Amino acid sequence: MGLFSIFKKGSAPAYSCYRYKVTGINPASGRKKNVFVIAASNAAPEAVASKSGLLAPYNVELAQEAPTARQLELVKKKRIALPPDASMLDASIFIQWAIDGVSPAEPAPLRFVDYAIAHNVFLPKYAGIKEARDYLIAALPDRKEEIKNL
Repeated sequence: MGLFSIFKKGSAPAYSCYRYKVTGINPASGRKKNVFVIAASNAAPEAVASKSGLLAPYNVELAQEAPTARQLELVKKKRIALPPDASMLDASIFIQWAIDGVSPAEPAPLRFVDYAIAHNVFLPKYAGIKEARDYLIAALPDRKEEIKNL
């Protein structure tokens, strides 16, 4: 099973959540500080830096966590078709689907991605609607009803 054979043609989202590490100057102390920011995969570095609340000069770098060695062992053992750009959380989702014996879900619609970005919550690229809701509710329990209605 190839990378794209698990999803319908053209089902990959136009953009997804990325976790970025922004290094800049803390306006309160004047010292260098690192801040993690959630932004769209297609966001300009300047837009990511501005979300950090830090002052220039900035350094913006991708801070996605790769699958762990243990996850990669399970993926190989269970013959899971894991996309090469999958994050650690994506790998967990694919492994859970394999354990549960369910087919991979379509990636969650962009309204979930936009909501996650607006609330600085990382949403794995390959999360389906169920997983997207679970991640959002875990991060924002006070907004459970709102998230259920996305």
